[in-house]
Amino acid sequence: MQTDPVYISYIENGKRFPSVEYIEKMANVLNIESYKLFLPADLEINSLANDVLYNKIKESVTKAIDYVFEQHQNY
Repeated sequence: MQTDPVYISYIENGKRFPSVEYIEKMANVLNIESYKLFLPADLEINSLANDVLYNKIKESVTKAIDYVFEQHQNY
C-alpha cells in the first residue's frame, strides 16, 4: 500500500481523517485489528480492564468524528 507521506502526516496531526476503507487497509498492512489504530501508543492493552479500554476507544473515535463534522461544516 502506497500513501503520500504528507497525507499520513495530516492524519497523525488531526488535519485529516481517513475513510473506513483506508483504516482497514492500514490495519491489514500492519497486521493488527483496526480498532488498535485508535489507541494511544503507550497504552498497554493486556493490563487494562475491558471497560477502561472501551472508554478510551470510544473517546478517541468520538473526538475524531466530531473533528470530521466540524471540518465539513466549514464548507
